[in-house]
Amino acid sequence: MNYRNFQLNPQATSHPDKDINTLLAEKYGMTYEQAKMNNQSVMNEAKKSGLDYDFENIKPNNTRMAHELTRYAAEFGKEEAMAEVLFSAYFEKGIDIGLKDNLVQLAGEVGLDQTKAREVLDQERYKEVVLKDQDLASSLGVSSVPFFVIEDQYSISGAQSQEYFNQVIRDLNTKL
Repeated sequence: MNYRNFQLNPQATSHPDKDINTLLAEKYGMTYEQAKMNNQSVMNEAKKSGLDYDFENIKPNNTRMAHELTRYAAEFGKEEAMAEVLFSAYFEKGIDIGLKDNLVQLAGEVGLDQTKAREVLDQERYKEVVLKDQDLASSLGVSSVPFFVIEDQYSISGAQSQEYFNQVIRDLNTKL
């Protein structure tokens, strides 16, 4: 699997005074209670997969630096590990992954040199790569996550069942 960079909101900023339910209610024109129910539904589904999401403590922020850090980790064969640590930090532990100090600490958790990780982020070494992926996603019509592209031929948007993925792969195999 190859990860690509995609931000749902590249203009996102920190909102220390608002929780995720408030932000989603404002964004989608729903009540706070509706947003909270929707998020509870996501947390319940995540729990079925062994994920312990905690939307009450999510710290919304811009994730570009986190994407840059994942690209850096790929140089050392640690892209997937870095992505997993970032997902857990954001969705389960309430860590603000838009803050450089937090990202540097998380880089250390996967065995990356923290001084070099900070340097990479300070220099924005992977910014153009991340922006290029963002442009590619836009050209493919990506507007939500997760989004999967299989064999550069077929795209799957949203969370789907394992059976759905199996069917797509079977369909692709019959076409090849």
